[in-house]
Amino acid sequence: MIEVAKRLPKARTSGTIEKRGESWRVRVFVGFDAAGKRVYRSQTVKGTKADAAAALAKLVTAKHEGGLGAATRETVGEFLERWLRDVAPQKTRDRTLRLYTFLIGRYVKPDLGAVRLVKLSPADVQAMISRLTSAARPRRLAPRTVRMAIGVLHNALASAQRMGLVGRNVTEGAELPRGSSKEMKALTPEEVARLFKATDTTPLATFFRLSVHTGARPSELLALRWADVRLDEQRIRIERTLATKHRGEEWRFEAPKTERSARTLPISSGVAGVLRAHRAEQAKRRLSYGSAYQGDADLVFATELGGPLILRNVVRTFKGALEGAKLPLTTRLYDLRHTAASLLLAAGQPVTAVSERLGHRNSAITLAVYSHALAGQGERAAEAMDRILGGGA
Repeated sequence: MIEVAKRLPKARTSGTIEKRGESWRVRVFVGFDAAGKRVYRSQTVKGTKADAAAALAKLVTAKHEGGLGAATRETVGEFLERWLRDVAPQKTRDRTLRLYTFLIGRYVKPDLGAVRLVKLSPADVQAMISRLTSAARPRRLAPRTVRMAIGVLHNALASAQRMGLVGRNVTEGAELPRGSSKEMKALTPEEVARLFKATDTTPLATFFRLSVHTGARPSELLALRWADVRLDEQRIRIERTLATKHRGEEWRFEAPKTERSARTLPISSGVAGVLRAHRAEQAKRRLSYGSAYQGDADLVFATELGGPLILRNVVRTFKGALEGAKLPLTTRLYDLRHTAASLLLAAGQPVTAVSERLGHRNSAITLAVYSHALAGQGERAAEAMDRILGGGA
């Protein structure tokens, strides 16, 4: 005879005990399988009800420590395909999703794809890292690539854990290869002047100037509308970014990267003058092309016909300017943003003000990324204090 299930206090066990003849069945809910059905772990216990309660407590502990997962035969590869299709697109941009797809298809699935999701262990992940970084590998991967591949796997397994498909994220605590982060290149004022001179003859001269003066992301400036520009007030408003799909076949406007990325940036009277001249030249093109001009997007930086610029074409012009200015060709377009931040910090601007200008999520990010630009400020502060106190002890 089977008695009605008797639930123990939820705070203690979150499971059930059922009397089944001469034995007891203990059961714990562990999540959902690939089909969305509830999955339980159960155990038959012979003995007293106290024995059953002890067995249930062990199951609950195992669940909380990640020892139980949903009873699915889904492999890691099958889950990752489902995650890329159903989950990742909801929280990532197209460019990031392409990177995720590449990393999973190139490195994760060939190594771990056949392993059952619930059987995946920390040792499996560590073995994958070892294989990817092995000197015997035909083309040894850079530490940064390995870290990115494990990072994507971590994100996917975090989703699996939230779904109840696995009891824990087995990438936690993995020993990742050490590698120095890619050092950014910040131009000096003299190098900036040479770059500006080299870009004066290009249609993107104003774009490069605004990049350095504002520290805005390239995608933010490519989405800038004249409606966002207040020349009389010497301000521009960052409200969106320009996103392009693979190889630029399609484009669209998206919300800024973070909440703080939507921001108002003061500009100098000199920059306002440059923008006025740029707008006048654009107006001439509009008249020249007549009805063929695609000016509905109201873009500040546009093609000859008023359409959105493709980022790779901007980069191509930038590389040509670097060559003309005799600057390192390894300098990236994004380094103009780093240049803006570094110059402002070196000039003594508060970190909070620079962080706000860059649209960082918080000042801690600015400090972490640009700590090099703050080097020596302690000594300058000591000298300033000495001047304030007249050099007295």
